[in-house]
Amino acid sequence: LSGQPVLFEIEDGKANKIFKRTLTSDGYGLAATRFKLGQVLNLGTFKVRVAVGTDKSEKTVEVSRYALPKFKVEVSADKSWYAPGAVVSGAIDAHYFFGKALDGADVQIEAAAMDIGQTVFQKVIGKTDAQGRYAYSIELPARLVGLPINDGNAAIDLRVQVTDTAGQQVLQDKTLTVAGKTLRIALVPEGTAIVPGLDNRIDVFVTDPLGTPAADAAVEVSAMGSPIANSGRSDAFGQFSFTWNPTASSTTELTVEATGKDGASASETFSLKNQAGTAHLLVRTDRAVYGVGDTVSVDVLASQEEATVYIDWANNGQTVDMRTLDVVSGTASFKATLDTGHVGANRIDAYVVGADVNMVRAVRTIFVR
Repeated sequence: LSGQPVLFEIEDGKANKIFKRTLTSDGYGLAATRFKLGQVLNLGTFKVRVAVGTDKSEKTVEVSRYALPKFKVEVSADKSWYAPGAVVSGAIDAHYFFGKALDGADVQIEAAAMDIGQTVFQKVIGKTDAQGRYAYSIELPARLVGLPINDGNAAIDLRVQVTDTAGQQVLQDKTLTVAGKTLRIALVPEGTAIVPGLDNRIDVFVTDPLGTPAADAAVEVSAMGSPIANSGRSDAFGQFSFTWNPTASSTTELTVEATGKDGASASETFSLKNQAGTAHLLVRTDRAVYGVGDTVSVDVLASQEEATVYIDWANNGQTVDMRTLDVVSGTASFKATLDTGHVGANRIDAYVVGADVNMVRAVRTIFVR
């Protein structure tokens, strides 16, 4: 909803209204404001309220004086991520800042699933040993809601409270990632679209749910159930590359299956789009990142054996080079030496006119440091 009045209000810990401002939502339906807390104010639960017409939304925020912690609490877990229904094993380590362990301190752990709010699903209570350590285990729910802000993975908050024998308390939180799939797969074609009639270089990246590369994973790529590339294995960066030369009538749905070294597997289907037009072309460079003084080699691959290709080169949105190339045997090439005027993002656009007199464009972006 763009162009709508948005009312922001804030109440302090004694329900006094300390902020009120009306803004207009932008073209994306967004409105935002800031409020700086004063040095003297009523502490407690602050209410932050926003209203658009009759629709209202409210959140509460605790405002209190900052107190230095009396001791240090560390929360560890045995894995970096978990599957739904798995058991989390870990430990709480508590020590005074001068090094002495908290012996016999009370430990309370609340495990909460994070969604719109937080829902506590398990509580654990215990005491630290002579080394200030308490080992815990928590069974995760079999079903959890994934969060867009967490790449679709679910999140669990471990809220830990440690109280020493003098009654001093320290709170510590640890967030755990819970993933429904043990492997994540990304497919990246070299162009913005699949180009029929030309060799498209396509990269597959296989990672764990946190983005760590899955090295030596078995990868198979198929279209409509038929393999389109030799199966292979990902490298140390989780990357597997192949070349695909589809026809204009070929399916643009590719299915990638990956199996990790531990036997965990995943499958993803990607819907790609074909480059439109009767003529087709690709822009290819020898690298993606360059330094000042380097020479970049640019190849333009065209579906036409002979044609004229027009090149526009823009650096950070400003045109720095324009040229015309003749396509011979389906290829046109040029080289350029990079200077300080190329530092930053460089967009190389190539245009060709098809038999239907419509222009087709391909683009390649490189970066110069």
